[in-house]
Amino acid sequence: MYSPLVMEHTIPAAVLEAARQYPGRPALLEKRVGRYLPVAYASLADYVRRLGGGLRQLGLQPGDRVAIIAPNSPAWVIADVGAMHAGGVTVPVHTTFSPALMRYVVEHAGASIVVVAAASSAKAYEALAGLACVR
Repeated sequence: MYSPLVMEHTIPAAVLEAARQYPGRPALLEKRVGRYLPVAYASLADYVRRLGGGLRQLGLQPGDRVAIIAPNSPAWVIADVGAMHAGGVTVPVHTTFSPALMRYVVEHAGASIVVVAAASSAKAYEALAGLACVR
């Protein structure tokens, strides 16, 4: 069975420990319909574990690069911490980049998996079309 690379002093370890100590406290705020709603530490930890597990099911190996194409949001944080929890190295790709620049960053970084937020999907799909190296 795979064991996540969660060492004592890592960001994922800090998130999981905060969830253990303060499960109901707000970890993040998410803007929905003009209002900011809290995301509790317990929910954040659950999302991180599930995303990390999904990345491992896709074949992520420790040290593999995971590109994230998403706006600043709780989804970005979940993707970032989830990738680290699974042993990946995150590669942020800014949503304002042109498709050509997105493609360059993903290729140059050697990302094997790309996490794309729905809001960024059209531009990301254009950027990544035909890349054999990504899942």
